[in-house]
Amino acid sequence: MDRRFIFEEPEKEQFTRLMREYEACCQVRVLTFCVTSKHHHILLEVPKKPDVLPMSEQVL
Repeated sequence: MDRRFIFEEPEKEQFTRLMREYEACCQVRVLTFCVTSKHHHILLEVPKKPDVLPMSEQVL
C-alpha cells in the first residue's frame, strides 16, 4: 500500500477551490468536508431532479 502524502497545504487549498467551483456548476451544496493528507470526505446535498430537463444545447 502506498503511504505517500498526496495533499500538502497548497494541494488542499486547490482541492477546496475546485470543489467550490464544482459545487456552483453542478448545483449541489457541500454540507461539510474534510481534506486530509491522504484522502478526503465530502457530504453533499443533491437537489431534486427537475420535472423538465434542459436541452443539450442549454447545458453546453
